Amino acid sequence: MLKAVIEQGGKQHYVQFGKCYDISRIPIREGTKVQFYRILLLIINDKVWIGQPYLKDIVVEAIIIKHFKGKKKLVYKMNSKKKTRKKRGYKQLLTRIFINGLRFVVNSEKSRESYS
Repeated sequence: MLKAVIEQGGKQHYVQFGKCYDISRIPIREGTKVQFYRILLLIINDKVWIGQPYLKDIVVEAIIIKHFKGKKKLVYKMNSKKKTRKKRGYKQLLTRIFINGLRFVVNSEKSRESYS
């Protein structure tokens, strides 16, 4: 079983290969492949590799499935005894990705732009 902890958008995501995850928006067209170079932890069966801070020469590959907005989050501000109330909300922009593989790379390939 392959599992990894990747860093994307300032957040860490615990991912398992062959599953879908919702992460913060990546400005790339749907259906394209994305590579994550910032891998903090890798678990293959019972073996564990920990990066310091990242693992070198390993890439997690994913496919962008769709872009969407998340659930609406409400922000309610109220000052007591002042009769002031504000109710606002927003929907976070998200991207759904499918983790489809792990690849070992040569140093020359790392010069490509990374979206992690």
